[in-house]
Amino acid sequence: MLLIGFYVMGLGLIAVVVGINILMCFSRAPVTAILALPFTAAAFFLVGRAFYASLRLRPREIAGVAVPESEQPAVWSAIRTAAAAAGTAPPDCLWIDSRFNASVYEQTRWLGLRPGQRHLVVGAPMLVALSPARLDAVLAHEFGHFAHRDTHLLPIVMRGRSGLAAALRTASFFKTANVSNGRWLVTVQILVVRLIHAYAVGFLKTTQKISRSQEYLADRISAELCGRDTAAAMLSDLPAYGAAYHFYRARFADVGTGLGLVPMPEELFAGFGRMLDESRWQTAVEAQRPAPPVRKPTPFDSHPPIADRVAALRALPSDGRPEDKSSDRAVDRFDDAAVLLAAVARSEAQRADKHAVDWDTLADAVARARARNIAGPLIAAIRMLNGTPATLAGFFDRVEAGQMEVVLHRMLTPAQVGYTTSNPAVALEIGARALASALPAWINAELAEAGLVRWKHSWAGAPVLDAQGVPDDLNEALAALLGAEPSQAGPAAAALRDILKGAGVPV
Repeated sequence: MLLIGFYVMGLGLIAVVVGINILMCFSRAPVTAILALPFTAAAFFLVGRAFYASLRLRPREIAGVAVPESEQPAVWSAIRTAAAAAGTAPPDCLWIDSRFNASVYEQTRWLGLRPGQRHLVVGAPMLVALSPARLDAVLAHEFGHFAHRDTHLLPIVMRGRSGLAAALRTASFFKTANVSNGRWLVTVQILVVRLIHAYAVGFLKTTQKISRSQEYLADRISAELCGRDTAAAMLSDLPAYGAAYHFYRARFADVGTGLGLVPMPEELFAGFGRMLDESRWQTAVEAQRPAPPVRKPTPFDSHPPIADRVAALRALPSDGRPEDKSSDRAVDRFDDAAVLLAAVARSEAQRADKHAVDWDTLADAVARARARNIAGPLIAAIRMLNGTPATLAGFFDRVEAGQMEVVLHRMLTPAQVGYTTSNPAVALEIGARALASALPAWINAELAEAGLVRWKHSWAGAPVLDAQGVPDDLNEALAALLGAEPSQAGPAAAALRDILKGAGVPV
């Protein structure tokens, strides 16, 4: 009734507007009916747009790869098994995208009262992180959202929530800033949006309990297919794996996008698997399992806290099936898995204008850029002092000329200059600390440009500096310069300069 009531509300609004127009026509001033026509047209248009959005949701845009059953029969067999466990129909389409997520959605009509084509979307990183049994648990849970065990209205409720959200977005499309035909259209828009918003809020609040019950039902279906302990372990591990993937993208895969560099498509998701093989991430997943993260719920959140869902699964009677601890990966179910993962990587829009490189090349380019960024205060100081593009030779010229103190003062920020005006010794100490990080970074960057050092990729953490081409006495000379009194730093600078020059660095 709540879903049908949405259309009753909209039709009622139209009826009221039309009734007002009819009354105006029979009034003493029928010309007012003509003046009210724009109001009537606006009401019809906005309500019609909202109805259209709810009657047929727009197709989702999936940046991924479609996988037909003819190409991956083993995978589709597992999907059909999971759907059968939930007592619902299998999907019409399978998509693999690059998110750490899995979902089943339908292209519905009539606020979900009429189902449509069903799609299953599974993220490639989830295929890499989970074992086949745990992925089956995920799929069974997702299909469980369309199960009919407790009530035939559960699937309709889920579709209805999506339909009402689409109707609200469409009714809100016309922003006040884009209105140029008068205040009457603004008034109509506000009225329609407020009515739809109020109805949507009421629907979401009323169905929240049903939606949460459905999550628990989907979890039980997952446990029936794969075992209680495996379903609970999967649910506990997902947040840790999701966090690991977020870290992987930020620290490794996407770290070079600002430089126009990305990993080779064959390496994007394979690299995530290699990172997970590191003991630190295995430990992180195990540490998070006993206490899944607590997310602050929203007033309309349909998902109970993960800890509560895990506890509910653990409270089920033992089914005698052990927890799945296989090291196999679900992606290995796919024929030519490497080809599929590379295709998913190529489907990412952010790769369109980027250059694909191997991991070592990516790590080296990013580390060089970071080194120059760390050296930024010193580079800026030399540029301002000389009035020309900064070079390492320009720095040595200044220091050998007895101007180390000038360089250190120029490296201070305006705030540091302000509170050290009356204490020059403190100013020099702050400048010396800045130099201690900036100068080694600048030297490393120049050594890399000369081909004497190179950073190499490491899944354990930061790139590793391969300094086999560095002269043996370089670090000692650098330490001598950084430890020298500013007024007496000239000889140490000259010694370091000679070593760099002898190694082939243009100083």
